[in-house]
Amino acid sequence: MKKIFLSLFIVLAVFFAFSGCSGNTSNVKLSAEMLEFVGMIKGKSADLVSALDKFGATQEIKDNDMGVYDLSDPKVIAKNGDCYSVEFTEGEKTRVYDICWTNGKITLITDKGMK
Repeated sequence: MKKIFLSLFIVLAVFFAFSGCSGNTSNVKLSAEMLEFVGMIKGKSADLVSALDKFGATQEIKDNDMGVYDLSDPKVIAKNGDCYSVEFTEGEKTRVYDICWTNGKITLITDKGMK
């Protein structure tokens, strides 16, 4: 009987451990613009430049240094008001940015460094 409970406990522990590792899915509700923005990012700097050009509110945002990196796999990890914290993969690194929106346009990008 102990072996059955121990086996069941191990199976459940493994299940719950892996259920928290759900890849790029997130419980953060995204605006339509943010959803489209992260959907445009496929892993090349040109993707990011196009996304910034489409959604940047100012030339400064459109020319943000973020556009020089080959970022991929955007994962929105948090939302605070109209700002989203996003992790991007760059090779073996993870870069984190806060991206803030106003009226459907990006108005602020804060580089939070590497994780």
